[in-house]
Amino acid sequence: MLLKGFHGTTTAIVRRIHSTGFEIDKHNGGVPSDLGTGVYFFIASNFFTEKDADNIAFKYALTYKAHMVPSDVTVVKAEVKADAIDVLDLDDTNEMADLIYVRDSLRYKAERKFGQISSAKAKERGNLDGIVLDLALDSGLLDIEVENPDTKQKESVTPRVILKSTYTSFKPYSRSVIPNGKEMAVRDLSLIDSVQ
Repeated sequence: MLLKGFHGTTTAIVRRIHSTGFEIDKHNGGVPSDLGTGVYFFIASNFFTEKDADNIAFKYALTYKAHMVPSDVTVVKAEVKADAIDVLDLDDTNEMADLIYVRDSLRYKAERKFGQISSAKAKERGNLDGIVLDLALDSGLLDIEVENPDTKQKESVTPRVILKSTYTSFKPYSRSVIPNGKEMAVRDLSLIDSVQ
């Protein structure tokens, strides 16, 4: 499966990406983003075109990275090659049902981890989703059982790409349950095949 992603950022960071590749932000004492730890992209989906994904990546970078200076915004296009087994699509009803079950079992751990975060700014949204996803993925709770074709033995595969339709706010205090894009969090940088 080939996923084309659009990553909005500053021109300075784009130079670093072209020089040394993407880096996963370890959120240094803060809260991971909503889909957990990874490099984030906007992608096309049933409701959003590639142009929509490119536009929202630009708006994201303009609002949150470039401090409203359009000349400092660049959108990087990347291709992510992943097997279907590597992808956890949270728009899928069954995948979401698994996550809801796991979330409920990890709520105490997530709240405790959230309480240990030192950055007040990182706590403003009060969103535990990224913490829950990181805890679940790191502990194997969302692994998929597959049969190894060579050994015929069951093996666990941890998703390396997370997808979800989301709403990204571009105004202070705006929220919506109606998505304005689909995001992709890539947890394994080796899946990023080409960068433009």
